[in-house]
This record gives sequence, C-alpha cells and structure tokens, in this order.
Amino acid sequence: MWWLGDFLLGLDGRRAPYPGAWEGRLGDLEPLILDVLGTGDPGRQQALQAKVERIATARGFRDVYDSWTDGEIDRAMALRFDERNERAAGVVGRTSRTCAT
Repeated sequence: MWWLGDFLLGLDGRRAPYPGAWEGRLGDLEPLILDVLGTGDPGRQQALQAKVERIATARGFRDVYDSWTDGEIDRAMALRFDERNERAAGVVGRTSRTCAT
C-alpha cells in the first residue's frame, strides 16, 4: 500500500515519509486503510478503492488512477462481498456478482 500513501500525501503537496511514519498523516482514510491492512477484508478493500477513486477524480488525477488499474479494479469491484461495505462506500447497486466469504 506504499503507493496509496504516496498518492494521498502527494495530493496535499507533501512528500511521503517511510510507511512507518505515516501514522496521523493519511487524513480521513487512515482508519479505513488501517482496517484493510489489519483484516484484509475484501469488502472493506472495495470501500477503500471506491473512496480513493472518488478522491482521485475530484482532485483531477483520474488519469493517474486509471493508469494503476488497467481494468483489473473494475473486475474486482464487480464482486459482491458485503452490502454494508457498499453502503459505506456509496456504491450500492454498482456490483453485480456475489462472492461467498
């Protein structure tokens, strides 16, 4: 996830320190990032991805986001893991396939 930290800090014009020094610097997404790192929950990963996508688009960096994904993210986002996570990410109804977890 080092690239995500670099990206989020870069959006604010800050150079990212070593990942071990990111605590308290990742803004509103920090609790979700830590949750994903701690649990690996695929539904929470989708929630994080959706939020990062919205941030990248809103800040004019959609091209950077698109260069990372190469279509693979869209395939992963098409899997349904947990509708509660979709609601939290604001993507209810966007997914089309169910994945048993």
